[in-house]
Amino acid sequence: MEQENSQDDKKSFEQYLEEAEQGDARSQCELGWFYLKGEGVPKNESIAAKWYQKAAEQGISKAQYNLALMYFEGDGVHQDYEKAVEWYQKAAEQDHCSAQYQLATMYDRGLGIAKDYEKAVEWYRKAAEQGDAGAQSNFGSMYDNGQGVVQDYEKAVKWYRKAAEQGDAGAQSNLGSMYDNGQGVVQDYERAVEWYRKAAEQGDAGAQYLLGLLYEDGEGVSQDSEKAAHWIMKAAEQGDVDAQSSLGSRYVQGRGVAKNYFEAYKWLRLTKASEGKERTNLINLIEDTLSSSQIKEVDNWVSNWKPKE
Repeated sequence: MEQENSQDDKKSFEQYLEEAEQGDARSQCELGWFYLKGEGVPKNESIAAKWYQKAAEQGISKAQYNLALMYFEGDGVHQDYEKAVEWYQKAAEQDHCSAQYQLATMYDRGLGIAKDYEKAVEWYRKAAEQGDAGAQSNFGSMYDNGQGVVQDYEKAVKWYRKAAEQGDAGAQSNLGSMYDNGQGVVQDYERAVEWYRKAAEQGDAGAQYLLGLLYEDGEGVSQDSEKAAHWIMKAAEQGDVDAQSSLGSRYVQGRGVAKNYFEAYKWLRLTKASEGKERTNLINLIEDTLSSSQIKEVDNWVSNWKPKE
């Protein structure tokens, strides 16, 4: 349902327009927002980009950041990662936290600029120190993997924890893994379960799978194959290949779920391309127990399967 533009929005827009046309940078930035969101005027991303450009050229960091996002996504402009980097850089140099984080990811991934882990670390650090949870999590990963810095699990834990305590699911999962494996901290399965659960409840597929494994092994929690299957199924439904393979095996063995070769075949077929000879042989053995109509049904299911969002 469409909503009428309010008189307040219309009045506010007209005031900003007058000031923007006179060259006021902050009003130009606000006009970009009005057009981007369709507040007070019909939504028009191309016009939004035009006003953001004018404000960005006058040094408004918010406009520089928003213009960079538009180039990154291709909203209102032709997608251009190099221009996105250019405007992220300008905003980042003005201590715009989100721009620092996004610029770091461009260096990290090699988008619009040559991949450079050391530069990524530099900008992740700046944003992390300003409290950006995503930057803290990724900064932790750089220490975890020794990318752009000397590998240091204790520092990885430090930054994962900062992000995890802000609710970042990826950091919570990674912090759980550090406790699970005793990297940078004393191994503690109960703490691993605590952090995996926080991430799993936010829908992190990796954490769901790993939490399921801890339930299966009875590490940090009472052994419970049904709860293990519950979390592994959630991860499998989101496309985690290890979880899909594990779920298929569980249906073969009846571990935490009722034995069901048809369900086993479905989940194992999804992982067939990434599995070795042993798994392929298992799939072939199960296939021999199914009717041609069941196999056809699974063929269709696999062809149309999409992960849950």
